[in-house]
Parts: sequence; C-alpha cells; structure tokens
Amino acid sequence: MEERKVLRGKSPRIDTRPYEWSSKLKHKDIQMFGKKTITKNSHIWGQILMDRQMIKGKHSWNVVIDKDSCGSKYIGVCAPTKRFDQVLTSNCSFEFFAYRSHKGNKISASGGEEAYAKSYGRGDVITISLVFQNHKGTLSFAKNDEDQGIAYEDLKPPLYPMVSLYRGDQISILD
Repeated sequence: MEERKVLRGKSPRIDTRPYEWSSKLKHKDIQMFGKKTITKNSHIWGQILMDRQMIKGKHSWNVVIDKDSCGSKYIGVCAPTKRFDQVLTSNCSFEFFAYRSHKGNKISASGGEEAYAKSYGRGDVITISLVFQNHKGTLSFAKNDEDQGIAYEDLKPPLYPMVSLYRGDQISILD
C-alpha cells in the first residue's frame, strides 16, 4: 500500500475567487477566447499566468486539454516573471514547478525533470492543488479525478498559476 503524506496543523482558508487567464501576464502569441480558453499559434514556446498571486491558503483549479498538437505542455505554478517566452528547463530565467504532459514527469527550474505520474493529453482534466501551511506550499495534481500525489513541497510564495504551450495547443479553465 502506498503511503501518503498528511498535512498537519491549522486548516488553510480556501480561496473562492474565479480562476481566469491574465491578458497582461502572457506571451504575445497566446490567443485568448474570453478569460477561460487559450491557444498558441506560433512555433515558439510561450507561457500564460493567471492574475492571481498565491501566498497563503488553499488553491485548486481544473483545466481541460482541448487540443494537443505537439504532445508536450506544462501545467503548474511559477514565481513572478515578466518573461513569457521561455522553454521550461533548468536554464529558465524564473522558478517554476510543473507537470509535463507527454511524459508525465514533474519539472522545475531548480530541480530539473524526474518521473512523477501518468502522462496526459487531449480530453484529460488536470486538477492543480496548492496548499500553503506555515508559509510553505505543497503542490499536487490529479488526472481525471485520479490523484497523482504530491509533486513538490516547501514552495516559497508568491506563486502564480501557469501553463506553457506550443503551436496548436489549447487549454481551458473549468468552473
């Protein structure tokens, strides 16, 4: 039987504000359809953030992969940045923590890439959960309501919801 870590201490407050993509915190080639759906049309990697700084409490949001053209996209969180044209690797200019689609790996700027969970693609719903306790965040993911476990612990705020897309990818936030 797999052992799961349990968060102890005071229960964090749940943030109930709606999740929406930011029209200002994004790569110039990411196209928005309202505030919930985004697509990427150029041959360059690009990121988009949500206009939501997360520093405490409990945060959880769902996205669906509407279109999957290149087989690799990244969903997670990142530190504040003004660069939205990065390939997410250990050479990235900002800190990020993400779940990579075609390999199911977890990846961060400071820790590199390693095996984590099941891969995901078109039609899959990914749930992202970030819980702050004692000024440290724990990030976990679920695929189609199946818990993939804790990906990262001891994350320092502030963090923003983020995805990184390539040409032909489309992702929507689910309410």
